[in-house]
Amino acid sequence: MKSLKYYIKELKTKKYHITIYSNDPKEPTRNINFSKKNLIIYIGLFSVIVILISLFISSILPIKNLFKVRTNNEKLIEIESRIKKISSEMLVLQEYNNILKYALGDTTSKTYINGNSIDSILNTISDIEINTISKQNIKGNLSDDNSLDIPFSLPISNFLVSQEYDDEENHFGVDFAGKTGDPIFAPADGVVVFSNYTTDYGNTMILVHGNKFLTKYKHNLCNLKSVGSYVHRGEIIAMLGNTGKLSSSPHLHFEIWKNGVPKNPFKYLLIRN
Repeated sequence: MKSLKYYIKELKTKKYHITIYSNDPKEPTRNINFSKKNLIIYIGLFSVIVILISLFISSILPIKNLFKVRTNNEKLIEIESRIKKISSEMLVLQEYNNILKYALGDTTSKTYINGNSIDSILNTISDIEINTISKQNIKGNLSDDNSLDIPFSLPISNFLVSQEYDDEENHFGVDFAGKTGDPIFAPADGVVVFSNYTTDYGNTMILVHGNKFLTKYKHNLCNLKSVGSYVHRGEIIAMLGNTGKLSSSPHLHFEIWKNGVPKNPFKYLLIRN
């Protein structure tokens, strides 16, 4: 068996020779001489370099992944915040829809209305639907003193009462007969929360006032105010008409509601002819 000294001596003395020839005869040949010892050193250095590069890359990747995870978490938090905001707005709109449905004659929605519904809608509707006026302006102009009732002016100037309020007959307002095209006035300051056409009542408008009051105007020839408009007492908001299935002659069907409950308008009107 060869001794260790033999291998050490061979490692030091044994030489290798590499000659590199070029296809171009003008190019000189290149010779590389190295010992077995040098070969082992070169291989070792190469291995160390490869290991160091591998360790460096493996240490960099987790940091990149960490930044990626943080970015994804921030996006998820933003999406969650948007979902919560949309859900909140949907709840407000659902409550708003229930109030309008009941105000338009769908009595099945009454069970969903609580005493604070109208105030809740008034406090949030400017962020969702009313873009032309600020919430501060609304609240500053609409009184919220529950101890007071609003004295309403007459919604039309020339009229004849064709049917009075009768809750037993589900007639929750007063019919004012008139001529097609007669102006309809806002009986008090308020905000338009509904202005559209319905099959039964034709062109219909609903105003929200202070003290949890709603007023409704049905069978209009046309509505002159859009949702979100702030109107003042005496301002023309619509024209008297004969629209909708339930109308047989030109008239204004006028209603006053408080706390989601219809009231006899004559208890709140300033003048009755």
